Amino acid sequence: MLKGIGEETAKTFKELGIESIYDLLWNFPYRYEDYRMRDLSEVENGERITVYGEVLTEPVVSYYGRKKSKLSFRLSADGQILKIDFFNQPYLKSKIAAGEQVTISGKWDKNRAQITASKFGSGLKSSDENLEGVYRLKGNMRNKTIF
Repeated sequence: MLKGIGEETAKTFKELGIESIYDLLWNFPYRYEDYRMRDLSEVENGERITVYGEVLTEPVVSYYGRKKSKLSFRLSADGQILKIDFFNQPYLKSKIAAGEQVTISGKWDKNRAQITASKFGSGLKSSDENLEGVYRLKGNMRNKTIF
């Protein structure tokens, strides 16, 4: 059993074949998410992109259906004004304000100049945060539990 790990987490780790520190150290990601910033003109429609820019409008949350929401705002990045949409993350409204510099990652829709965002960060990401490992997971486990 791994020291400092609770019983439930240890059980989940065991299901993944991780029973010692050695196993944990040799548990590599099965893929990596690339969060390197690239110029918008280089990115193809439908690709994942990370941009850094200034929030131009206050975020607005729209509710639709049952327990579904969309948070939207405008962002100035790479000399363009982009529409940013986060789905089912209304809590981000309190973390985003007009005039702030933010980093946004998500799927690029070139025709609409829109990003369907999946990740938000305040300020500019440092260069050592450009790649993020994605691990095999079970139950309620998250990537940060392993990483």
